[in-house]
Formats: sequence, structure tokens, C-alpha cells
Amino acid sequence: MLTQVERGTRGRYIGMIALMRIEPNEYVIDRDLVDRAEAAKVCDVVLAAIGPRIVKVTIDEYSDYDDDMPSEVRDAQDALRQIGQRQHGRDPGMGVELRMDRPEERHLLDTYGSWSINVELLDDQSDMIASFHDCALSVCFKASAPELAQVREQLGEGIPVANLMELRHRAQEEKRVARAQRLDRLLDGIGLRPRG
Repeated sequence: MLTQVERGTRGRYIGMIALMRIEPNEYVIDRDLVDRAEAAKVCDVVLAAIGPRIVKVTIDEYSDYDDDMPSEVRDAQDALRQIGQRQHGRDPGMGVELRMDRPEERHLLDTYGSWSINVELLDDQSDMIASFHDCALSVCFKASAPELAQVREQLGEGIPVANLMELRHRAQEEKRVARAQRLDRLLDGIGLRPRG
């Protein structure tokens, strides 16, 4: 199951990486995407790579960048709200469902995906195969080897793609090393470390 990963201010992953159930084919953009053009590029590249597998999308029409939106993006936001109003009476901006067999709804995803606070892309088994979180600050996706190669080639060296399983192992090792260092400092501080 694809897991959304929150990013820390120093670009380190926070939360429960060590406890997540991660599959070997899950990847994340290993850098904060704060530039709108860069976020849109990453989302476009991921959508192009895994697009044929996407059947349904759940998208929020809310954005942290309302003041920066071009008119085409604002039009897509308005269209999402209208779809949300037809789908449910509660908050029409949350959990708007789109179907990828409808070209006009696919266009809304392509236009608004990187601007939304949350996008979940589902396959024909209703498994999440990608997510764009916090206006694409965090982008996670499942990919086959050819899809991953396509993403890496199109993004280039400047935007690193990391395997979530490797990140988990790295986080576990960093935690183990930090714990050992704290214990060493404690033992040194109270004079219990044998001198030799």
C-alpha cells in the first residue's frame, strides 16, 4: 500500500517510516518541491509514466497557493468544486472523485494536480498507486522498472527519486547510530565507560 510521507524542514523524512508497510516498488521524490513550475513538472512526469494504470482519482480542490494560480488552474479549481457539489452535499472541495475514462476529468487532474493539497491516484483494484500531498511538496508513487526509468530520465539528476524501502533502511540505521552515540555520551558523562 502506498504511503504518504511527510517531509521535514531539513528535507528529512519524519513520522513512522520504520513502521510503514512499504513495497519494493514504491518511490518518492527525495526533495521538497516548493517551486510551482518544478512541482507541476514532477506531477506531469509521474502522471505520464503511470497514467495508463490510473482509473480513478480522489482530489481536493483546496490549495495553499490560491494567490499564485494562473487563470487556467483557477478554472480547473472551480470545475472541481462544481463536480464536488454534484457528488456530495458536505464539503464539496474535499475528496472530489474523477474518472480517467472521462477526458475532461483527466484534463482537470493534469491542470490542477500539482496545486491540490491532496491527490490520490488509484488503479483498477482501487489500490493507491501515487499521491501528491501538500501541493506536490511530497510526491510518492508505485512504478515498474520501465516506468521508474522513464521518470528518472525525464526528471534528470536535479530531482532525485528514492526508493522508500531504502529510505526506511537508511532511517533505521541513522536511528541506531544516533542511539549508540547517545549511549556513549551518557556513559562518558557518568564515568562508566572503561578507559583503554
